[in-house]
Formats: sequence, structure tokens, C-alpha cells
Amino acid sequence: MILIGGTTGVGKSTIATILANRLNITRVASSDAIREVMRASVSEKLIRPLRGSSYTAYKNLTLPPTGVNPVILGFREQVMAVSVGIDAIIKRNIEEKTDIIIEGAHVVPGYLDIEKFNSKAVIQQIVISVPDKETLKEHFTKRTTETQGSRPIQKYIKHLDNIQMIQNYIESLAKDNNIRIIENLSLDNTFNEILELLFQRVKQEFSKIRSL
Repeated sequence: MILIGGTTGVGKSTIATILANRLNITRVASSDAIREVMRASVSEKLIRPLRGSSYTAYKNLTLPPTGVNPVILGFREQVMAVSVGIDAIIKRNIEEKTDIIIEGAHVVPGYLDIEKFNSKAVIQQIVISVPDKETLKEHFTKRTTETQGSRPIQKYIKHLDNIQMIQNYIESLAKDNNIRIIENLSLDNTFNEILELLFQRVKQEFSKIRSL
């Protein structure tokens, strides 16, 4: 199982699609899709943290924040809620012995207890990032073109500071939890770096089996 996290616009879904095709993985799940399913199936009283995008979740906080940045607090609440769904999908795919890639802004280091699955599955978590706001803008411009305007760049540029703030928060958690951060400056280089990471991980797991 491959878990791909990172803030909005860094290229997670594109990378997940390429990986799935190259590794012949038939299941790819988006944390945004998980969030929408949860919103549709959970009581109205419980879905406040699930409303809005990851970078606008703070607008739905139940209580006003004190001493904490509202953007990060709103993001944290949404991640904690969506993590319940991600955890359920991981368990289901372990039961079915099925490979899967889960990608999204809600796949955040430290919010999922991956270690409890160590004896049942090989789960590799990574974080995708971009170095600066200009690169993010380029990604959003490309996204607008590829989706024929259904995901307009203005929507993201308006919240660019929030998106960048969330990236910094995710990266700090990745460092705290020893999760690999991969800069997506070149899609080919990013893909090759992920493949090498996966190869080394599988090699490590097989060496454990041989030593038993």
C-alpha cells in the first residue's frame, strides 16, 4: 500500500495515477473522495469538519481558536475526521489482500497508526512537496488547462498562503515521523525517486523474511 500526502496542487493525483499504471495497481483512492462519501453518510451534526477544502476547513470550526492558527486548526480537524475513513479503507484492503494507492491532502504523517498494520501489509508513506509559491502557481495553471476550467486557478490563488502554510505543517510532521519528503520539480525525477524508495522498501521487507 502506498500513501501519498501533500498540500493541494503538488501533483499527488497525477503521481498516483502514473504509479498505479506502472505498478499495475487497480485501486486508487482520493482522500477528497473519502471525505465526500463520509459527508454523505454521516449525521449533519457531525460533518462540520468535513465541509470545504483542506485550506478552507477553518471556516467551519465549531469554536473560535485560541492560541492556534485557525487555518492549521481547521485542517487538523478535517484530517482527523477523514483519517477514520482512510483507516477503514486500509483495513478493508488488507482483508482483501489488495494493493492500493491512497492519495490526498488528508494523508498526513502522524494521524494514521500505520505500525499496527506492520505484520499484515507493507505500507509506504511519502509526502510530495514543491519548493515555493511560484511552482504551486504553475501547477494550478496546468491543472486549470487539463480540467478545461472546471478547477479554475483563481480558486487556488486566492488561498495560496493557506495552501503554503498547510504544506509547511505537513512537512514538519513528515520530518517528525521520519517520512520521506519528495520535491516534485520534474515528474520523471519524482516518479523515479518514488520507485527507488519502493524498491528499497520491498528489498528490506524480503530480507526480514529470509532472516526468519
